[in-house]
Amino acid sequence: MNHISNVKDDDRQSRLANRQALEAMGIDLFPAKAYRPTHKVRDLEILYHEHAELAETDRPVLRVAGRLTALRHVGGIWFADLMQEHAIIQLRVKIDDVSLVFWGMLPHLDVNDIVGIEGTLTRTSRGQTTISVKTLQVLCKAATSAGLGKLASDGTRHGARADRGALLRHDRHVDLMTNSVLTENLRAHATVLSVFRRIMEQEGFLELQTSILGPYFGGAAATPFTTQAKGSKGQELYLRVSPEPDLKRALAGGLEKVYEIGRNFRNEGIDHTHQPSFMAFECYAAWQDYEDMMELTERLVGAAVKEIWGQFRVRLNDALIDFERPWPRFRMLDLVARELNLAACDVTLTALKDAWQERNPGADLAEQPSSWGELLTAIFEDHVEDSLVGPCFVIDHPVETSPLTKVHRDDRRLTERFEAYIGGMEIANAYSELNDPLEQRKRLEGQDLVRDEPYGVDEYFLSAIDDGMPQAGGLGIGLDRIVMVITGTKRISDVVPFPLS
Repeated sequence: MNHISNVKDDDRQSRLANRQALEAMGIDLFPAKAYRPTHKVRDLEILYHEHAELAETDRPVLRVAGRLTALRHVGGIWFADLMQEHAIIQLRVKIDDVSLVFWGMLPHLDVNDIVGIEGTLTRTSRGQTTISVKTLQVLCKAATSAGLGKLASDGTRHGARADRGALLRHDRHVDLMTNSVLTENLRAHATVLSVFRRIMEQEGFLELQTSILGPYFGGAAATPFTTQAKGSKGQELYLRVSPEPDLKRALAGGLEKVYEIGRNFRNEGIDHTHQPSFMAFECYAAWQDYEDMMELTERLVGAAVKEIWGQFRVRLNDALIDFERPWPRFRMLDLVARELNLAACDVTLTALKDAWQERNPGADLAEQPSSWGELLTAIFEDHVEDSLVGPCFVIDHPVETSPLTKVHRDDRRLTERFEAYIGGMEIANAYSELNDPLEQRKRLEGQDLVRDEPYGVDEYFLSAIDDGMPQAGGLGIGLDRIVMVITGTKRISDVVPFPLS
């Protein structure tokens, strides 16, 4: 017996005895033929009211399947609770209604067994909707209780496992069984992907699936995961941190509106808003700029919110958030100037150094960012962004922190870049994309030089830029994060099915 089994269940022997008893009765505990339910448990309350005027013997026979979450024996009656997709229904078996073989099988059932039942709906003297069971088929005899505890008729659970770390690490399936909020979040995640794809198709974008593993790892300033392939003679390969270079290569190849929904990988730790593996949306459109991308962000996120909540104004984590267009726009420079109680024209390199040192007393000066743009960004990230309830756009980022972005048309210190914020969290990043091949190479090589471990630059991407890439707007949205925002969830692990922890 392995450690996980020891932690999860201490009654395997009694369950094994019950299994052997049922097998001795000739019962197939893992039948091959599909059991086909006629109804979902969540629909049975409505179904009962539709037929309540009929005599019980005249009501339609229904078939449902699910997991037993409670069993109790009172005289000549067995009661059980059946759970299916977090909805529960009480089952009742009377000794006078079933065969002796059926009745003899019941003591050998256990909590967490998966069964299919046939019966008719009725109401108990206490007013509880119940299935009067006529037949029961075991579909899976579980070896453990999975720590389910007892599910009460009001939906509350008693005695269930509460070790969140264990549920995240190796028993996430138990969390899925018992945590209806988690499953609703996963449905919201799927809805967001569906809405995004629908809108992008309507707007004429082509969905691509680009390389996840390759000799280069993408355009973002992030630490990659590395590996090697058999027979590659030691060549280093990387899991991508972004599909940006490949999508831009497609843009250079003449595909004018492209996007991808896929998984990216960044070897940069785990916290409540970061996972090393995450779902992202990224798109590029020729003949557009970051102004167009702001409007597209508003349409995509607004449509997802409307699809999930039915409206644009939503109360999330005690804040009323309005996703209706247009969202306010703030220059990063102006936000930092306000934080420092200065005019924007007075936010000089000296002023930023002084402000950084005041806000980081005792810090080693070697840790201080050296350039105007890096200091501006550091102060914004440390002291401003958490206050952005949003949704809003923070626009016109410094050149030093935006290597793939065009220089701003009106201020050479800045770029045509924005980030979208909701609830103090960045959910989108977009540019007027840089397409000058000499400037692009200069910036990427400069970015690589300041890494703790240089990886080189993506020569396939730079070759495509050399051959000419049209003007374009580009947008990236963290899909896990946007689901966090829309559902009011505070941990990214609560919106993905199997997170690392």
